[in-house]
Amino acid sequence: MTVRDLYERLCLSFPRELSCAWDRDGLMVCPNPAREVKKVLVTLDVTPRAVDMAIAEGVDAVISHHPLLFRPLGELSYEQPTANKALRLAVAGISVLCFHTRADAATGGVSDLLAEAMGLANVETVGDEQILRVGTLGEEISPCALAQQVKTALGTPAVILSDATRPVRTVAVSGGEGKDLISLARASGADAYIAGRFGYHAMQDGAEAGLTLIEAGHYYTEVAILDRFAHLVQTACDAEVIFLREPPVTVL
Repeated sequence: MTVRDLYERLCLSFPRELSCAWDRDGLMVCPNPAREVKKVLVTLDVTPRAVDMAIAEGVDAVISHHPLLFRPLGELSYEQPTANKALRLAVAGISVLCFHTRADAATGGVSDLLAEAMGLANVETVGDEQILRVGTLGEEISPCALAQQVKTALGTPAVILSDATRPVRTVAVSGGEGKDLISLARASGADAYIAGRFGYHAMQDGAEAGLTLIEAGHYYTEVAILDRFAHLVQTACDAEVIFLREPPVTVL
């Protein structure tokens, strides 16, 4: 299977029409679309270490959740950090396939995996962007107990809780940045909303409005998508898949 064929196959699970209008993803680096795919690196972010690993391991393609080329490049040189990564991969003949908000919204994507990890039942997709999931817990619990469940379920070293001081039964979830979906979570009837990050003031405002908010870390709310990427690659072709599971930031 070629790089182009693999990209088109993955687009069946993560259709471009599911991407948010502001998003940038897709076949971001492609020095040779006809290159046969025998080995793939799967990572959440195309970090310098991911580039080093891809080149050292001789992979044919890197599949990431976060886009390598999200903002326009002011220059295409090795002195510019993002351009440096793209150039090094291109010179090595390695393609980069990124699936961002479409992988959040898709069936079996980031949001569904997060709802599954939290054991939510009666899960529904809410909103035009199809990213937010809302479901119910098996029983009513306190916000603090939910925060502990989040920490355990996602393996995150720490969570941040903004407690609305009322019991929780209905829970909204989305991976990564969640601030823009707080109003939607409240309108859905959720008692609590779990995402990677909201921000200090948004967490205050949410709790004051009666919605418990739990920050679980951008990386930890999204990393489960790597196994989904790997499964789809191995279903599509007989390629070896290697992983880079490394949070780009550290909680001390």
